[in-house]
Amino acid sequence: MVINGNTGVIEGILVRGNPDWSFGACVQSNVCPNTGCPGFEEISNATTFANSIPELGLVVNPGAGTTHIGVVGGPFTNDPVFYTLSNPTSGPISYEVRFAPGGTAPMTLNGGAGAITGSLPAGGNFNVMAALAPAASALPAGFYTTSIEFVDVTNSRTATRTHVLENGTTGIAVTPSDGLQASGPIGGPFTSTQSYLATSTRPTATMVEASADQAWVSINGSASPVTLSLPSQGSSVGFTVSINSAAAALPPGIHTATVSFDDLGGGTGSATRSVTLDVGRLVFNAGGLPIAIPDNDPNGIFATVNVPDAYCIADVNCQIDITHTFIGDLEVELISPLGTVVRLHNRTGGSADDIHKLYDDTGMYPPDGPGMLADFNGQISAGDWTITVRDLAGIDIGTLDNVQLYIGISASPCPPVAFNVAAEATTTAPISIALDGATAGAGPLSYTIATLPSIGSLSDPNAGAITSAPYTLASNGDTVRYTAPAGALGSTDFAYYVTDVLQSANATVSIGLGELVTIYEFNMDTNPGWTTEGQWAFGQPQGLGSGNGDPTSGATGLNVYGYELAGDYVNNMPEYSLTTTPLDLSGYSNLNLSFQRWLGVERAQYDHARVQVASGALGFTNIWENPVATTLNEGSWSLQSYDVDSLLSGATDAMIRWTMGTTDSSVVYGGWNIDDVVITGRLPVQGGCAPDLTTGAIPGVPGYGVPNGVLNNDDFF
Repeated sequence: MVINGNTGVIEGILVRGNPDWSFGACVQSNVCPNTGCPGFEEISNATTFANSIPELGLVVNPGAGTTHIGVVGGPFTNDPVFYTLSNPTSGPISYEVRFAPGGTAPMTLNGGAGAITGSLPAGGNFNVMAALAPAASALPAGFYTTSIEFVDVTNSRTATRTHVLENGTTGIAVTPSDGLQASGPIGGPFTSTQSYLATSTRPTATMVEASADQAWVSINGSASPVTLSLPSQGSSVGFTVSINSAAAALPPGIHTATVSFDDLGGGTGSATRSVTLDVGRLVFNAGGLPIAIPDNDPNGIFATVNVPDAYCIADVNCQIDITHTFIGDLEVELISPLGTVVRLHNRTGGSADDIHKLYDDTGMYPPDGPGMLADFNGQISAGDWTITVRDLAGIDIGTLDNVQLYIGISASPCPPVAFNVAAEATTTAPISIALDGATAGAGPLSYTIATLPSIGSLSDPNAGAITSAPYTLASNGDTVRYTAPAGALGSTDFAYYVTDVLQSANATVSIGLGELVTIYEFNMDTNPGWTTEGQWAFGQPQGLGSGNGDPTSGATGLNVYGYELAGDYVNNMPEYSLTTTPLDLSGYSNLNLSFQRWLGVERAQYDHARVQVASGALGFTNIWENPVATTLNEGSWSLQSYDVDSLLSGATDAMIRWTMGTTDSSVVYGGWNIDDVVITGRLPVQGGCAPDLTTGAIPGVPGYGVPNGVLNNDDFF
């Protein structure tokens, strides 16, 4: 639209936009100068614009319906109502005002019961009075409605206004909307209260009843229900909701109740309010604190809160106290025994110092996320809870000083939990696997095998072979036997669940097949003779370099393989590598590479560090490289571990290399320091120990004697 800047009047519509023009040094776009826009077709004149709008016809004011409220017999509010009919068109309009069929509220139009008809000239208007008829005073209590139709006969348009008569009706409003939140130790006391005000919203007198659905809730100090009167519109009565002595018998947990406020006159506004009582919230502390938080170390630190009690979780809050400058460096996570992760602090707070917060989903300090503390609800509390703290930027340091878990217990049961289990089968001899479950109830757990392993077989110590699933262990057993076939290599698994009254989710038993052995170990006490480029070297680091610099020794012993043991790598350098000799990994599975690392390198937007592996002539593949967005300025040794089985399985000439570079033209750090390089893998499952087939056994010493090639009792007993 084009608006006159002086008068505010709409002048027209800007169709294409006036051509740009200059005012002093400024270019004006889509603006008309004070002289107007003559000669252009960009502006439609207001008159032309107005003429293009169709005339709509009869206008009726007010534009909404009306509610009439009163006691039985009257008087009633908003009576009468005056409507104005207007004709904004350029010609006359014929109209009719009438009652719509089916109305139940007695009304009149200009004092009569019939329709009103007439004509309005252009610009003319006419008033209609709509009023309740005398018969309304004789109606019994109830709701009644009648609609009035305003018909524009000329333009075939109808406007409707509905009148509602609330005759002798009642209504209440209850404030505030908050429920009662209370807590206390097992056995009480529980001192919290909540006051409510019930106010009549109608002139007809009514009674309001407050009642609780649990016996441990009192209203105005008494057992419910409590009934009070509201004699007139605007009158109010108070109710105080509290926890009584019956709550002393409640078990630990979060208990809920509902208080109902009912208008006994049957009117509007009846409401409910919740009561939440937290009995015996448990508090657990982390041990081993304080712990120093290493600077710029993505591995971070860990603190453990052990919870020995198995309860169903209804709510978790967590107090964290950290002394640390620039808390924007930090990530803080809480991990439940089931592995659920909630990030409490996610590098927020910028340059602020220290964290002293009680994290609570609905409190002053909800978690930053991802995750909410409510993600733990429904889990079982027992086990080790872990707090991790990571410092992901340089310079600022601090300590984790305190961790407290506040666990609210559910009064309702939750399913038991089955935990994942790991086992090793190195020979064909059966191994016993103890299954692990937890329940928040008092009853025993039953253990059920949900799936069978794809390799090997299971048996029940109390009943024999398990040939199909699901299978519940006999005699409430919690142990199963597994037998691996000779020559098996790698891993297999099976699933199980536990049941008290409810059933848990499945857990997995993972079985490593074959003996896990160390294939190669390079502790750097002596030089392994690997191939070096650039400033890669074997020896003792000197503790020099930018940032946190290099270490002064290895993670164990004095020596390392490192890049520039006397300081920093250089600017503008190409990629230089440290490469192992060929390594024979044939005959092994589940290959894993681990080593100790102390690394300083600018983020990968500028400088680069990588770990790569190769098998034969296939070329090198990255298994790690420094992050693009984060500079690594490590000030301590950290263990790194990588699964390389898919890349190196079966290789007779595997190689590992660490690369330094390329680098840009500025900012350097101490580079790589590497110690304690270990490659592990699994050998195939071996056959069980065969009898030695001896004779002349000494009593009580199985198999003792001279081998005779005959299998008899002497070989076993």
